[in-house]
Amino acid sequence: ALGRHLDGRPSAPASEEHARVDLRTVVLPLLPPMLVLTGITLAGGAVLSFAPQMLDEAALVTLALVVVTATSALARWRVGALADRRGARPRGTGAPMTPSTAETVLFWVLAVVVVVGALGSLLIALSLDGPSVPLLVLGSAALGIAYGGLQNLTLVLSFAAVHRRHYGTTSAVWNVGFDLGTGVGSVLVGSLAAGLDFERALLVTAAITALTLPLALVRSRRPAG
Repeated sequence: ALGRHLDGRPSAPASEEHARVDLRTVVLPLLPPMLVLTGITLAGGAVLSFAPQMLDEAALVTLALVVVTATSALARWRVGALADRRGARPRGTGAPMTPSTAETVLFWVLAVVVVVGALGSLLIALSLDGPSVPLLVLGSAALGIAYGGLQNLTLVLSFAAVHRRHYGTTSAVWNVGFDLGTGVGSVLVGSLAAGLDFERALLVTAAITALTLPLALVRSRRPAG
């Protein structure tokens, strides 16, 4: 999907590449997908960072990490294929355009995957009281699907929200969202676990992911020009 957005992209002059970025027309439309990405990387980063501390047995740690990373890679692949077939197509200059039917499909997929991610954190939290291997596997799979799928979806929809000349800014904002979630997730879960426990810390991450659901349905018009 990303390749299709960048395919045929003309080389922009240096003056255009470094033109002043308009906050209202460029950055603000990128905030909803960025915050959705932050919500899931917060949860995923916490599990990837603290799995050895959450689980007593090395076999369970290995199982959880393998399931999360495998389903994440699979989700990125399959969601990428979906975006290639039905995804938001890059728009050239001209009048503003409303989201297409294909884009609407991606927005609803985005919302569903956010719910899956929140459910994954919830199941992992519940699995720690035991532990319950089936809940751990289901939760890890759900979190991995959301972690991988949302990376692809938010990037595609971010590029669809801006003009081609602002793709550099779009990439930067997306990466800020990814790194912010990863870093904050580790700090937040570590702090909560130190004062409470990992179960309640993961419940907080599930709630944060769920709170990004309304943002998953926010659509932006691409500015003209």
